[in-house]
Amino acid sequence: MNLLLDTHVLLWFLADDPKLLPSAKERIENPSNRKLVSVATCWEISIKAGLKKLDLGEPASTFLLRELETNSFELLGIELSHVTLVETLPIHHRDPFTTATMQTSWSFCLVRGVGRGKRSAYAGNI
Repeated sequence: MNLLLDTHVLLWFLADDPKLLPSAKERIENPSNRKLVSVATCWEISIKAGLKKLDLGEPASTFLLRELETNSFELLGIELSHVTLVETLPIHHRDPFTTATMQTSWSFCLVRGVGRGKRSAYAGNI
C-alpha cells in the first residue's frame, strides 16, 4: 500500500503521540507499505518551526532530513499539474497544505494517512 503522511500524522508518528490511531501507526510501521511525505508537509513544518509554533529542538532541515532517512520515508515533490488541480476541487479546507497534499495523493493514487479518528472531506484516507 502507498501511504502519503500528512503533517499531523508525520509529527505524531515521529513523537509516538497517542493522537495517532493504532491502525495508522501499524500501517506506517509495516515494511511492505511505501511511505511518502510531500514537500508541502516539509514546507508546513518549516513554516511552523520558523514561527515558533513548533519546537523541533533543531533546524527543520536537519530534523526532516534525518527523520525521512531514518524512517525510510520517500519525499514526494509537487508538480505543476498538482498545483493547478486546485481549481477543480470543492472547497472543504482553507488550509493550502491540506489541499496540496490531497492533490498530490490523487495524482499518484496514494492513500493519505489521516490517522486522527475522523475522515477528511476528501476520499482516500486511512
